[in-house]
This record gives sequence, C-alpha cells and structure tokens, in this order.
Amino acid sequence: MVICECARASYKATLLRESEAALKITRRQVKPKCKIAPPLQLDGWWAEAYDGLNGFAIGLGRIHSNHDIHDSRDGEDLYRVIHDELIPLFYQRDKDGLPRGWIKRMKRTIRTLGWRFSADRMVMDYTTKGYIPAAGGTSSEIRPPC
Repeated sequence: MVICECARASYKATLLRESEAALKITRRQVKPKCKIAPPLQLDGWWAEAYDGLNGFAIGLGRIHSNHDIHDSRDGEDLYRVIHDELIPLFYQRDKDGLPRGWIKRMKRTIRTLGWRFSADRMVMDYTTKGYIPAAGGTSSEIRPPC
C-alpha cells in the first residue's frame, strides 16, 4: 500500500493527537495466550480477552516512568498497527473481492469474545458479584416472610 508522505504525516499527527488522552489509562502487563508475541501492555478488559488472533494489540510491552513518553510510544504503535496490520488485512482481497483474512479474524473475535462480553454476562456479574452481596444476601431467591 502506498501513502504519500504528506498524507502519512498529517494522518499520523492527527491520530496521535486524538489518541493521546485515550492512552492515559491504567496499564496491565499480560502474556497473550498464543505464542506469537512477547508480553504486551494491554488495558482493561482487553488484557483478559486478547489471544493474539482475535483483534489487535497496541503496545509492545515497553514501559516508561514518564507517561508522556509512554503515551507517545503507544501512539506510534497504534499508527504502526493500523498502517501495517489492520489496513492491509482489510484491503487484501481474494478473487471474489472478499477480505478473507479480515473475515477470519472477525469470526474469531466474535467466537472468542461474544459470550464473554455480552450484556447478559454483565448483568449476571453485577447481580451475583455486586448487588446480592451488597444487600447481604447469598442468592436471588425470594422467600416469603415468616
């Protein structure tokens, strides 16, 4: 894929500027379940969900005590992932005009994440791990008063 240098620089600057605030979040080091990558710095729920093939990881596990430097590195890696992985995967088409690699990755994403990150699971987790214990109960069974 060819992108002129002016467009690349402009896109990169915009991407880094807009993602700067989003990158200032708690970081957690994890090792993907697959053996294709070194430990990565992933954030929030993605740290428990990423397996190396069901999405894209931003960050190469480099940590810096200066958050601006750390965020700048993450921004550079975000640009690299979009440019070198995401865009080629989406635009590489077969003879039928379909992005088979992209379709394969999206199917894997749905298969591995759909059941784990649904509204049903969220409601069940809040109920069993939050609301019921907070109310002093151990179950959601309703008993008639004695």
